[in-house]
Amino acid sequence: MIFDSNLAEPKRILAAWQTETPEQLIAKATVIEESLLVTDCALQTWEIPFQQLPILAKLSPENRAEFEIDEDGSYLYWPSGDIHLDMQALRAIVDPKWQTRLQVERAIYDQNFGEAVAAVRKAHHLKQTDIPGISSRQIRRIEKGDRPKLETLRKLSQAHGLTVNEYMEEIAASVSRSTT
Repeated sequence: MIFDSNLAEPKRILAAWQTETPEQLIAKATVIEESLLVTDCALQTWEIPFQQLPILAKLSPENRAEFEIDEDGSYLYWPSGDIHLDMQALRAIVDPKWQTRLQVERAIYDQNFGEAVAAVRKAHHLKQTDIPGISSRQIRRIEKGDRPKLETLRKLSQAHGLTVNEYMEEIAASVSRSTT
């Protein structure tokens, strides 16, 4: 049983368990000396030294302690630096296995995204050389999993006769079809 004068924390924990995401959401956090202590909703506590968080190390010691926890525990927010950090990013700093897991997940996502870019291009009957402003070499890299920049996405969407949002919706639908 959890007793706390602040009802936000138990609400976050219960919601995280209901959505089966307790390791991904933040229950509570505090600053102790030169470290940030974060407890996820699975009630595991992580100590992250500020020296391993360069973005927070730049903040004054007073500002480091002035953060907010998102209502559902999705992230910590430091208004003075406009900094948002979620549990996955924080945990990856101190847990090498978790960092490896995230890298693998990102590589799989990038590969699926690239395959979707190729599928959408082919569905629109475009060749890699038909995209103005992007070399066929760059298209091949994207289709193999390199992440495109926003400007590149704009060029891709224009070549397909779509807005960026419409293009991304087609990519999302293609990724969804290929992963189910």
